[in-house]
Amino acid sequence: MAPRMGARLPTCSVLLAAAAVAAPSRAAPMPEHGAELPVVWVNLSGLRPGAVRAAMAHAGRLLEPAAIQLAAKEALAGEELPGRAMTIVLCRERPAHGRSTIAGATAADGGRVVWVYPRRVATMLLLDPSVPHAWSAAGELAFRRMLGVVVAHELLHRLAGAAHAAGGVMTARLGCRDAGLDFRVPPPLFLPLRAGVARLAAGLPPLAPSPVGRDDPPRVAADGPGGGAAAKR
Repeated sequence: MAPRMGARLPTCSVLLAAAAVAAPSRAAPMPEHGAELPVVWVNLSGLRPGAVRAAMAHAGRLLEPAAIQLAAKEALAGEELPGRAMTIVLCRERPAHGRSTIAGATAADGGRVVWVYPRRVATMLLLDPSVPHAWSAAGELAFRRMLGVVVAHELLHRLAGAAHAAGGVMTARLGCRDAGLDFRVPPPLFLPLRAGVARLAAGLPPLAPSPVGRDDPPRVAADGPGGGAAAKR
């Protein structure tokens, strides 16, 4: 059962840079030559569908070196969500009880749902989320790429048990200066990710949440409007 949108999620310290990764589970066979990762997104953010598709495509490119093919599709109104897929909910705003700078979160119960907050990603890049039509072409491209990074980051938390690292796609902090970086999934996460995808395909729960927490920033820092960088979980 999908967690309620208003449910409180445990806060993750974005200052931790632990690189611990959960070991592959023996409960499900790990694919030898990679596997398809089905993802369904629910767009509650008002973000243009083309921007969401571009972000999902970029997330898929980040996961390809691990021999994982991201198969993403939009959930239509009234459609029943598949039981053996990850669901990504794009929300307009994060629940008011939490930190306003969080750009992503995973379910505290280890479920198959992750949340992403596109407006926070835009703020992180010093873009005004209220007027996306006024963004430059370069700003739009940077936004789509960084949103894809956040999506990949959350999937790695959930499926690979990945914790934060000092750099790369699992970095705990992001800002506008990072827009041009070449984010990559570190090779030590390849096998845990494949194991998590195999568990999902077998109808088993994803890996237990990482000990460092569930809320995943991009978190807004002091170099932009209202603070401009963001910290990722």
